[in-house]
Amino acid sequence: MTDISPPTLLTGKQAGATLAGIVLLFVLICILSIAFQQPLRQFSQIIVTSLGMKGLFAAVFIVDVIPAPLSWIPLILFALEGQIQPVTVFVFVSTASVLAGCAGYWLGRLFGLPKRFKSHLQRRYPGRLKQIRARGAVAILIGGMMPIPFALVTWTVGAMKTPYQWVMAACLIRIVKVGIYFTLIMSGLSFGAP
Repeated sequence: MTDISPPTLLTGKQAGATLAGIVLLFVLICILSIAFQQPLRQFSQIIVTSLGMKGLFAAVFIVDVIPAPLSWIPLILFALEGQIQPVTVFVFVSTASVLAGCAGYWLGRLFGLPKRFKSHLQRRYPGRLKQIRARGAVAILIGGMMPIPFALVTWTVGAMKTPYQWVMAACLIRIVKVGIYFTLIMSGLSFGAP
């Protein structure tokens, strides 16, 4: 019988780095909203006019389905500063992120893990692939809240052929993450409001 230990959520160092990143994001948004209010609003209007809601949805989907270090957080900022209704932004970004997680799972299942990445994981984290295979939904729950590319987690879980129904349910954690960033951005922007 294989020993599968419970996954580690966060080390103290990782939790500290995550918290520091959230505080830094909040401070930067406050500074932007106060010091560059008019240029930020004008730039945001251009982005929103160019992309529209379909473009916002597509951009968030692409960012979350491609295993690359990209972020959709600035898109929330631009959409809100571009005068799109906050509820609309939240619904579009959350939906795109959840669906991207599901698509990432199927892409991982279809293509598998690149050999180089798989050997790196096996070397650096021995036994973790077995844990992911056994507890893929937990990996998505944890990875979905971490400041790492979501696609890395969903592709890996797909390649490990975790049962889809658990993956779909776990992808809903992205609504919480979007809510956290959304709240931070709304709070930061309120500092620069007239």
